[in-house]
Amino acid sequence: MVIQNEWKEIGKRSRASWSAVAKQLGLRYVRGSRRLAPTIAGRIDGFNVEVTCTDDRAGSATPKTLFKVLYDPIGDPIRIGRATVLTKVGVWRQLIQVADLEIGDAAFDRLALIDAADVESARAFLTEQRRKVISDVLESKSLRDVIVSEAATAFHTRRVETSVQRLTGNILGMVELAKILTAEQVVDGQLALSENLEPMVPLASYFESGGTSDIQDSPQPDKNLAA
Repeated sequence: MVIQNEWKEIGKRSRASWSAVAKQLGLRYVRGSRRLAPTIAGRIDGFNVEVTCTDDRAGSATPKTLFKVLYDPIGDPIRIGRATVLTKVGVWRQLIQVADLEIGDAAFDRLALIDAADVESARAFLTEQRRKVISDVLESKSLRDVIVSEAATAFHTRRVETSVQRLTGNILGMVELAKILTAEQVVDGQLALSENLEPMVPLASYFESGGTSDIQDSPQPDKNLAA
C-alpha cells in the first residue's frame, strides 16, 4: 500500500506506539518506509488481524489507520454497514448497488445498511446476539466506514492512530466481536450465543476508551526505531 511522502514524518511519531502494541499483543510489527505504510499483523485467539494505514480515500491526503479482522465464513455472503440519510435514499442505493434489506427489527434496520442475497439469509445470519454486537460497533463515533461481513470486519479511524490504548482497544474489540460472531450454537432449533462468550465489558467500550488494556499511552521512543 503506497503512502504519500509525508508518511515519512508521520511514521516517526507513531513507531514507538505501534511497536509497543505489537509486542504486548504478540503480533508482528513492520515499521514501514517513505512509501510503504507500517503494519501490525498476526493472530489473536485464532483470528487474523491487521492494522495498517492509507491515504487513498477520495479527496483526502491525510493517512487513516485501517483495522481488519478475518474469520472463517459463517454464513452466506452478507455486508452490513452504517446507514446514513444518503444510503437510505432509493436513488443512492441504486448508485452504490446495495439492496439495503430490512429484516424486521426496526431499530437495527434504521441503523444498518444490509446487503445480502435475500432477506431470509440476512435474517438467518443476523441473530439477536449478532445484531447486538454489530450495533455496538456501528454506533461507535470513533470508527468510520464500518463493514461487517460473513468473513471479516473492517473500519478505519480519522487519522493515523498513535494512542497505544486506542490501538489496543480497537484490535481487542475486533477480536471480541469476531469471537461472538463466530461462536453461535443451536439451542431448541435456534441459533444462540454461548453465555460464557459474552465480553467481560461492554463491547463498545473497547472502541471508545481502549477496553481493558493495561498498556499506557505515550511510550518513550526507542532510538533504534528512529528514521
